[in-house]
Amino acid sequence: MIRTEIHIVFFILIFGVALSVNATPQDDFNRAAYLMGQQEYEEAFEIYQEIEETGYMAGPLYLNMGISLVRMDSLGLAKYYFMRAGEFNQTRARAVDGLNYIDQEVERRSGSIPVLPSASWRDWIQFELGIWNMIIGGIVLFNLGALILGFGWIQPRWKKLMKIIGLPSMLLAVAIIIFGIWLDWHSEDFERGVIVDHEISIFEQPNDNAAEINTAYEGFTVTRNRKKSEDGHDGWSYITLSNGTSGWVPSNSLRTL
Repeated sequence: MIRTEIHIVFFILIFGVALSVNATPQDDFNRAAYLMGQQEYEEAFEIYQEIEETGYMAGPLYLNMGISLVRMDSLGLAKYYFMRAGEFNQTRARAVDGLNYIDQEVERRSGSIPVLPSASWRDWIQFELGIWNMIIGGIVLFNLGALILGFGWIQPRWKKLMKIIGLPSMLLAVAIIIFGIWLDWHSEDFERGVIVDHEISIFEQPNDNAAEINTAYEGFTVTRNRKKSEDGHDGWSYITLSNGTSGWVPSNSLRTL
């Protein structure tokens, strides 16, 4: 009798392992989606994490992870996954809706901070528009300016007007291209991040005994200086808030894209 029970247990274990090995990310995804429908968000998120750890990347995966985390009231990490979902065309619109909701909740709970225009434009160009899109736009503008000048030579009566329009366009294009190249040269030094701790102090120096210069709250979007952070400062990251405040925070308090 005991031997029979052992054989049965052994069969169940082997059968369970076989099912686990043969399960695909889609099977696990469907199981997690079912758990979400049952409002078992923590269990669903754990399954999504296991899928993510296999290296599987997909917009619906990140979107559902974000939704689960919102239900778990983990807004910082939810924002991170909505930002990841926004990188995929399939889920971009719903990810934007999720990000807007989180930003409203963060502002309601922690207040808003003013946005420094220079920091806002730099981040928008690097993380939203894309540096190479800007450079390509500059090249297109330069050629357009050259065509306008050429048209002025072909049509002498329009020469003065075409010169007034064409030359400034070409000069502006050159400035855009040079600025884009400069940004691209430094773009590897910066990456976007999200604060995932409920509340974190920002220090002047990378140690807990340094002076505190500000406070960041869960869900705040920050820019991390990768070069400065990785220059012998293990466990610390140098960040900049949207209001231009810069300082050091523990690296485990944020997630970067």
